[in-house]
Amino acid sequence: MAVAAAAAIAAAAAIGVVALSLAIFGLLRPQIGFAGAWAAVAALYALLIGLAGLMTARGAGGRGRMNEREAMGLADRLMELARDKPIAAAGVALALGIILVRSPRSLGAIARAFFEALAGGRADER
Repeated sequence: MAVAAAAAIAAAAAIGVVALSLAIFGLLRPQIGFAGAWAAVAALYALLIGLAGLMTARGAGGRGRMNEREAMGLADRLMELARDKPIAAAGVALALGIILVRSPRSLGAIARAFFEALAGGRADER
């Protein structure tokens, strides 16, 4: 049930992002043209992603550090691996993309694991 709820939330967020993109595009197209409007939409999302990254980086530095390796989450470990071995990381990303295209159920399993990690445990334990 939790996986279905998470999938519904993710789908609603994706639809909202697409709708917002098209609304901004429709608003800007008469003023700056087709390509300029899409560039403005892309720049807006790049700015939002940059701000989210900045807020995340500032918030992560304030916590007390036990052992840096133990405190690292899965995403941090994967980013460290990608920095150390970028070619291997690109290969893994390509393989993961192929697996997800061929088996959409695996995407649900990955999403469930991600949301369980955010919640701090398994959904069955609650």
